[in-house]
Amino acid sequence: MKNSSIKTTAIEALWRENPSLTKLMGICPIIAMSSSVSIAIGLGLATLIVIITSNIIASAIRQQLNLATRVPSLIFIIATMVTALEMLMQVSFYGLFELLGVFLPLIVVNQIVLMSAESSASQKSLSNSVLDGFLTGLGFLLVLVLISSIRELIGNGSLFDNMEVLFGSVAKDWVFHPFGNNFQFRLLLMPPGALLIFGVVIAAKNAFSKKPL
Repeated sequence: MKNSSIKTTAIEALWRENPSLTKLMGICPIIAMSSSVSIAIGLGLATLIVIITSNIIASAIRQQLNLATRVPSLIFIIATMVTALEMLMQVSFYGLFELLGVFLPLIVVNQIVLMSAESSASQKSLSNSVLDGFLTGLGFLLVLVLISSIRELIGNGSLFDNMEVLFGSVAKDWVFHPFGNNFQFRLLLMPPGALLIFGVVIAAKNAFSKKPL
């Protein structure tokens, strides 16, 4: 794939056609798991890994899938990848595993994951499936991190709190409080606040999308 084509594909996946911002896919984990940057990065990376691995397998076996068996087969593949990731996280990142809670296994029913896998099983080559999975997962991760940054910063008055669950003890001192230790605006840490920030992000995206990139 040519560089210009990759750039165009990246702009479409990350910006113009980001499923979370255009089709409101993955809205439940975005609302529920975007109260802090550490949780958002953890869930976003987990989803990214599942999307890429599922796309690879879906692309590899696409010739064996037909219209009747494709969706059940893809759900089974995604569920298997999520289970394997859960087991890995319990061993290596147990703190993050506890923070993500039920939303880790719920990656199985994330529409973004199934949409990407079905696209790979339908027509994409292996290389295109990997690229599509990476960009789709990265787009979801970036939306999560953007919304969580705003919510944590304004809602809790901090940024990068609890990052040690991702990067170990070296990240304990990464947290900072730009507005002081006592600043909080709790509304933004609640579901209505998450919906408010999500709506503002979508509105800003729509406004900027009218301008040529």
